[in-house]
Amino acid sequence: MSDWEEVRLKDICTNIQYGYTESASNEVIGPKFLRITDIVNSSIHWSTVPYCKITDSDFKKYQLFKGDIVVARTGNTTGWAKLIRNNINSVFASYLIRFQLNKDVAYSGYVGRLIESDIFKGYVRSIIGGSAQPGANAVFLSDFKLILPPLPTQQKIAKILSNYDDLIENNLKRIKLLEESARLTYEEWFLRFRIDGKKLDIDSESGLPFGWKNVLLSDYIDLLRGHEPGSSAYEEEKTSSNIPFIRVGDLSKRESDIYISKDLSKNKIIEESDILLSLDGSPGMVKFGLSGCYSTGIRRALSKQKNISNIFILNLLNSQYIQSLINAYATGATILHAGSSVKKMRFVLPTNEILDKYNDIEMKKFRSILNLQGQIKFLKEARDILLPRLMTGMIDTDKLKVAV
Repeated sequence: MSDWEEVRLKDICTNIQYGYTESASNEVIGPKFLRITDIVNSSIHWSTVPYCKITDSDFKKYQLFKGDIVVARTGNTTGWAKLIRNNINSVFASYLIRFQLNKDVAYSGYVGRLIESDIFKGYVRSIIGGSAQPGANAVFLSDFKLILPPLPTQQKIAKILSNYDDLIENNLKRIKLLEESARLTYEEWFLRFRIDGKKLDIDSESGLPFGWKNVLLSDYIDLLRGHEPGSSAYEEEKTSSNIPFIRVGDLSKRESDIYISKDLSKNKIIEESDILLSLDGSPGMVKFGLSGCYSTGIRRALSKQKNISNIFILNLLNSQYIQSLINAYATGATILHAGSSVKKMRFVLPTNEILDKYNDIEMKKFRSILNLQGQIKFLKEARDILLPRLMTGMIDTDKLKVAV
């Protein structure tokens, strides 16, 4: 521990730089253009990051490299950060600040992990206070103090923490496979009318299998709008008397860092098994696995018929027809609203016998996904508890046998 030292972020950087001032391109051309919205999820989804037209000279100036750290410097996400973990052909936007580390003294897997953590976010919140339009410049952000052990110890700590990430990533892959399997089954049964590899007999009058009906969604599924208590009710720390407050932007993260008193929830409370649909802001997102109070931009899907299961609703709301309808009815100059699409939504309702058979098979997948999501939550919590203990020397890493 005697060779651990306190440094400032700027002391271990070779370059601190604001991003590129142009905007993203609608064309699939040029490098990827990383923005604030791309770094606030649990990981960067490069497939959804837009492209950017840029000159060769500017590309060389703003090109992102593996090991770079990017930090949001404005808005409600000020202080959110991501370590660039892959060599992707990309540049970064002007509302981000890039920190490039001195590799001789700082290991990106260690420092990046710390900058991504709540420790750094807490430091940033102490800077910006209660500002209505929060923001922080490079001077303040680079003044962040951290404990820096010798390089081999940094690498060992990073490896310990990355082992948790590997387990999380494996669970995410399993979830993706289960979700894809559920989607394919839904499409095979309820769009192609094939069950167990056999095409069902079709009624020539309805164009549907015998006994099936084309119905209004609202007759069978309620889409219950959430509640907005106002930003003055938001709390940043978890207590025994508050609950998470889920906003549209939290759906993709499947978590929230904002809480409200349970007394202010107006009973708009969700459980992890509830299916959620966003109809404002970013209309069309369908998620589950969250708990707490949910905002007005989100609808909770509640079945009026016992055997219309959550896995059925999940795939129905994710279907191309429903998603296209939401997109067609989304209006608004700055913030999109698609609530008017609800009364137009329809779906094909099979017989009770088919629904029961479907649920017996597919609800096993749904429960497996929920279980894997629970494991991910546990792993993240364990990792986040471990992180400050490792990075302050509370845990003696010299006694830990870790292959780096």
